Amino acid sequence: MRAKIAAHKLERDESYTTVETPINLASSISESTYPITIVDCITVWLGNLMHYDVDFKRASADLYESLKGDKDIIIVTNEAGLSLIAADAASRLYMKRLAELNKEIAAIADNVCLMVSGIEVWIKGEGLI
Repeated sequence: MRAKIAAHKLERDESYTTVETPINLASSISESTYPITIVDCITVWLGNLMHYDVDFKRASADLYESLKGDKDIIIVTNEAGLSLIAADAASRLYMKRLAELNKEIAAIADNVCLMVSGIEVWIKGEGLI
């Protein structure tokens, strides 16, 4: 994972500041003073919540509250409903929670884009200007 994060950082130029937030995502978003905040990604954050046995309801409620307002936030996630049904209970719980996060975040968002084979499919809003 460290190598993946390091490679991700190299893809971005010096105009990006990386803040590593494995658990306290809502606080990082609320405290951000940058003109645009990119969250990459909700799926990893959810995995961290489950790995460290963090209260999902509290953490997700805090996240939703941090997204309300006039900040420009881009959130990367994975679509939960387009894959096979997981065989084990822990994976099914992960997918259920990811679907809930995606649904709630999309409800708050002004724009929602699904990437399919590298093609933007705008689900909500007019797209980014």
